[in-house]
Amino acid sequence: NHQSRGIIFLQNHGKRNEAYTRGMRLEGCCTDVTEHVEFKMHLRELDQYSDIANTLGDGFDNIYYVDINDNSFIEFNAQGVVKTLDAKNCNDFFAGFEQALEKVVYREDWDAVQEFIDKEKLLRGLENDRAVSISFRFSFDGRLVYYRLKATKTPDSENHIVVTLENVDEEESAKAERKAVANRDMAVISGLSDDFGCVVYVDYETLSEVHYRFDPMFDEMVPGWSKIDNFGERLKVLVDTVVHPSDRESFCAATEPTKVLD
Repeated sequence: NHQSRGIIFLQNHGKRNEAYTRGMRLEGCCTDVTEHVEFKMHLRELDQYSDIANTLGDGFDNIYYVDINDNSFIEFNAQGVVKTLDAKNCNDFFAGFEQALEKVVYREDWDAVQEFIDKEKLLRGLENDRAVSISFRFSFDGRLVYYRLKATKTPDSENHIVVTLENVDEEESAKAERKAVANRDMAVISGLSDDFGCVVYVDYETLSEVHYRFDPMFDEMVPGWSKIDNFGERLKVLVDTVVHPSDRESFCAATEPTKVLD
């Protein structure tokens, strides 16, 4: 604990002077090794960070830690379509990454990807959001595979961003399938709904609704009809305003949730 420098590291060197016969004499020196020790501690810390980053990055094909001042970068792992960017031979991350991606990105998606990885536009996007991303397709032997490219600000440095490349083919394919099914179902509903004055999708646990079609006649008969968003309330309005009194009991029995779900 140095009186002016605070904590410093010292290394002692010494040995016994065998020629001295009147007792025991130790001779040696004390060397300040603070810089050496702190450097080794820094390297050890970097190794720990690298281990953590590689562990957390198992779900990503590529991870880059990019210095936005000089465009230098550190690559943590490269196991996917963009095998590696050689930091020794590639001095500019953005230029090198663009060249690497252009070789494999599906042509129809390239313009959007190229615009996304433009450094100035990317940094402007990160001014308002912690992270920005784009999904696109790689072309492999005639097969299209979805990937997500994401850039994230680092909370501990204003001069660095993290860029990741992740295979999201299952996620995007499932999304596309859901959209196709929804479009198909909507087409069927649209084809059938002309025959019906009212078509709603009902969650019978909560009685919440999704509206597909209302004949304007219903709003004329029941003001505010199209604004009702709970099927239980809709049934009550129907019973009170439209259903003939002699049919109300059978109508309520037929629309009872337990009856419908059975």
